[in-house]
Amino acid sequence: LGLYKLHYFDCINAELIKHWIINNDVDNLGVGWEPYPTSLRIVNWIKWHLAGNKLDDSMLESLFLQSRALNSRLEYHLLGNHLLANAKALIFAGLFFNNKDAASWYATGLQILHGELKEQILADGAHFEKSPMYQAIILEDLLDMINLLQVYSQNIPDNWLLYVQKMVGWLNKMLHPDGKIAFFNDAAFNVAPEYLDIINYCNKLKININNDVNLLNSSGYYTFINKNASLIMDAGNIGPDYLPGHAHADSLSFELSLNKQRVVVNSGISCYGTSALRLLQRGTAAHSTVVVDDQDSSEVWSGFRVARRAETKVLQYEPKLMLLEAEHNGYSRLQGKVIHSRKWQLLDNKLLISDHISGGRKHKIQVIFHLHPAIQIIDTTSTNIMMYSQEMENKVEFKVDCNCVFSLEVENSYYYPEFDVEISNKKIIVRIDAELPLKIDSVIKWYDK
Repeated sequence: LGLYKLHYFDCINAELIKHWIINNDVDNLGVGWEPYPTSLRIVNWIKWHLAGNKLDDSMLESLFLQSRALNSRLEYHLLGNHLLANAKALIFAGLFFNNKDAASWYATGLQILHGELKEQILADGAHFEKSPMYQAIILEDLLDMINLLQVYSQNIPDNWLLYVQKMVGWLNKMLHPDGKIAFFNDAAFNVAPEYLDIINYCNKLKININNDVNLLNSSGYYTFINKNASLIMDAGNIGPDYLPGHAHADSLSFELSLNKQRVVVNSGISCYGTSALRLLQRGTAAHSTVVVDDQDSSEVWSGFRVARRAETKVLQYEPKLMLLEAEHNGYSRLQGKVIHSRKWQLLDNKLLISDHISGGRKHKIQVIFHLHPAIQIIDTTSTNIMMYSQEMENKVEFKVDCNCVFSLEVENSYYYPEFDVEISNKKIIVRIDAELPLKIDSVIKWYDK
């Protein structure tokens, strides 16, 4: 990933461009010539030129060769955000160069984009890989293309503006009160543009934004917000079926903020590739949900693969009561055909969470609540945990009750808010070894200091 990033040219000047040309000969194709970094580099070189800098003849020749190479190596085998990036680069190169090849690139890019936007953007505005980070990346891509068409006095397809409006609305619902994205699926800070940057870009392009999106049921995410709390819940399936590379085994996980302080979180990501850390970060135990028999609810493997996948369905949704209940069958492969259902209800000063684990036989159950690193533990008992944050206007109590014997523990863990960043935090774990069915009721309650 680090090598890929070097070839993106997010940081750019003439000397770097010359250095790249000398060390990346077209006759010796290396990582820098792979379609995805080539796509990002083409766009960045053209942006740099259009911003008032100058690509000399050798740079223009290289840029043309890169565009031609990309056109012959489009990532139809990967699809998703990769193919969208390829299409964007073809559109940029197609308008930048004025010849027959460029006209063909432009037509190809537009054709890909038309089909892939229809395929990849769900009815509620979510990108179908369901990552808030990639949502912001693809939004910026679309805004860049609208900007480019304006520069070259081209007609902008009406549906592009509609896609932008829907996608901005979805992203708005996946933010915490701190203005940053929630961590569902592959998501990290400082990779994609922030929401306010996207809004400013829309304003610059005179695109009207309507954030009145209340229901994200196409993607399976639900949000409840009251005076003090902001709750984001995952009640959707892994998707799409043919492209789960950025998916996590995070069924029925959630994140909670009080005022502007994140309290309950998912762990985030700090790496790609095929390492043990990548598997851990994608696994169920890295998320604020239920783990059965130390298994993942969907079988994440390798760096970007998912085998047997949980299917989730909503059982009850009462927005006026701020109540959501859903279940998934990801553990039905275990003996006893285990089913996990979870009910959330957000009240004025507390969040009620009820987990039902149905099926048969004895199983090891863990109900995990990952805490933001700013949250400090004040006191613990066998059923209660008190915590607070210096940034928060409330102290918080966690209580648990179960119809069988359980233990309530606080353990050390890690939070991964950015690539290559690891921060110590705490996690609350309710542990149970018992015959199914069983029910665990958790309450997160907040008080004024």
